[in-house]
Order: sequence, then structure tokens, then C-alpha cells
Amino acid sequence: MGKILKIGWILTREGVITREQLENILAVQEKHPDRSIGEIAADLFAIPEDEIESVFADHLLAPVVQEWFYSELTDKLPGLAVETIVSGIEVQITSFTRSTIIRKEFVKGGSKKLFRGVAEKKYLFKIHCVVDSVTIRPVKGPEIVFHGLAVEYDAQNQRLKVDHTSVILEAKIKILQQLKGVKG
Repeated sequence: MGKILKIGWILTREGVITREQLENILAVQEKHPDRSIGEIAADLFAIPEDEIESVFADHLLAPVVQEWFYSELTDKLPGLAVETIVSGIEVQITSFTRSTIIRKEFVKGGSKKLFRGVAEKKYLFKIHCVVDSVTIRPVKGPEIVFHGLAVEYDAQNQRLKVDHTSVILEAKIKILQQLKGVKG
């Protein structure tokens, strides 16, 4: 995945929190790395969670899904420049859930081993959501719209997993049909 912006910076840029609030939130998060910036902002400053989630979905999660679609279409349409046949991809997400996985690791001699005793805690965040809609706008022909795609985003590794990857094949077929002037 490409460059991922930090949620604290985005919340500040969007006017949801101030720089001073962000500094306080980051100080709390340093002591509690298992808590997200959004959770801390909601607790400390009574920022509505739906406002934080909306910013997260619009500015972080939707672009990751959009980039995945562009990347997959590029892979499935070899020899064709996707940007010349697709004028845009729009992603709509209204809700998601976040899970925290706590892994304990023991680092010895440069290698990581799972360890049952005292160890360094690693917090891995995964985001689960159902994408309300993905709209692919081909240069020729009508929009191609998919609804209800279940996705999981592994924030630690910046990887997106889409449950129904057949949507890419379906999109490829429809785009190729539109390029050839065949109605689908």
C-alpha cells in the first residue's frame, strides 16, 4: 500500500481536534499503546466517536481500498494503462470495527520468538468493515458498482484483504466489454 497518513494529523487538519489536544492524546497513547488516538480523543475531549470514525473512513480506510482496486485492476489488465481506461474509483464506507491483537515477542540475537514469560508487547490493529459501495468509472460506458464488500485491513503490515476478490475479475470483464463496445 502507498503512503498512509497519521490519523492524529488528519484529525487536526480537519479541525476535529487542536494541536494541543493532539499533543495530550499522544502523551496518553505513549503510556497506553493499546489505545487508539480516536479512543483517547473521545475519552479526554468528548469528541464524538462518529466524527472520528468518519474522518478515519474517509481519509485512511477508503483510500486504501481505492488503491487496492487500482492495483488489482492494473494486475488484471496487463498491457493497458488503467488510468487511461478508468477515470476514477469512488469508495463509500459508513462503519467499521477495529480489533486489537496483543502478541508477546521475545527478541534474542536479532530473531523474534514467541515467548510465554515476560516479553515485549506488540499491539497489532486490524480493521474490519463492509464497504458500502465501490464505483468504478470507466472512460467508456456506464459506471460499475459493487456493494457490500467485506474487507480486513492489517494496519501493522499495511495489507488489505477483500473477501470476494472475484469483483476484480467481474470489473475486468465489464471494462473490457465496454472498451469493445459490447453491452454486458
